[in-house]
Amino acid sequence: MTANPYRNLAAAAGGDVEAQRALAQMSVDALCNPDVDREATMREGLVFARMAAAHPTGATDGDAARVISMLALHARYSRDSEQSIILGEAFARYSALVARGVEVEGVDFDHLIAHAPPEIVTCALNVQDAMREGLEA
Repeated sequence: MTANPYRNLAAAAGGDVEAQRALAQMSVDALCNPDVDREATMREGLVFARMAAAHPTGATDGDAARVISMLALHARYSRDSEQSIILGEAFARYSALVARGVEVEGVDFDHLIAHAPPEIVTCALNVQDAMREGLEA
């Protein structure tokens, strides 16, 4: 039986970080269904993943990592014209983890940036600015 997202929706809307995580995970799990619109499913799931990662008291580095992973999947299923924006956000979020001292085994952030296409780096810088403005608001 397929998970019922409506069981978590009201709680997620009310700020329940566990419900937000559950809804984000449901979108990833839905990718196993060959009939699902993968791009739309990831876009919707990312809303809840971002909410969990931004939760004022319950967010963890794992929530940030979930967003990055989901962005990578989203880029895979999106149109080429959107991939730089999506991957730019992933880079910006990874940069924020690195700035907090979180290391991901086997990943060298400086190497990623040095070899990334310029449009992804530009998008990453723009997302970093937007994220900073959001924190200052």
